[in-house]
Amino acid sequence: MEDPGYQDPLEIAQEVAMYLTEVDYEIIHDRKEALEAAINQVKKDTVILFTGKGAERFQSIKGRKVQVQSDVSITQELIEKYNQKQND
Repeated sequence: MEDPGYQDPLEIAQEVAMYLTEVDYEIIHDRKEALEAAINQVKKDTVILFTGKGAERFQSIKGRKVQVQSDVSITQELIEKYNQKQND
């Protein structure tokens, strides 16, 4: 999710979800938990598209600059974890 500024992130997610009429979805507010859920549900020949913060390390929330772990580093960490599970 892009910087919510002064908006409630849950309200933003619910607004976006209004357009998801033909698919099942789950709103997971925590970025790392959401990325991990997507990776853990992957099946053969599945494509996961992560959009949002990318490599950014800060987010603007209610006028404050908050440091966050980048989606890139989270995804790398979770894919390594997933691959280790597959090899066990």
